[in-house]
Amino acid sequence: MAELAEKEGLITINAKDNLDQVRFTSLDKNIIQPLKDHWNFIDVEKIGRTRWVKLNQEGSNAIEFLI
Repeated sequence: MAELAEKEGLITINAKDNLDQVRFTSLDKNIIQPLKDHWNFIDVEKIGRTRWVKLNQEGSNAIEFLI
């Protein structure tokens, strides 16, 4: 998800070291957290070290409205 966001220009990565970690942090800060905390469009479930991002009902309603 982070690689796709960078490729599409949704996030910008300026680091040369720890590229994967920086990419993930940028995705989390700029996309995941606002969608979760500000807009309440997604739910994030942490299982072990993995986070699962799921569109919730509010997010589905927003997509229908925007499309």
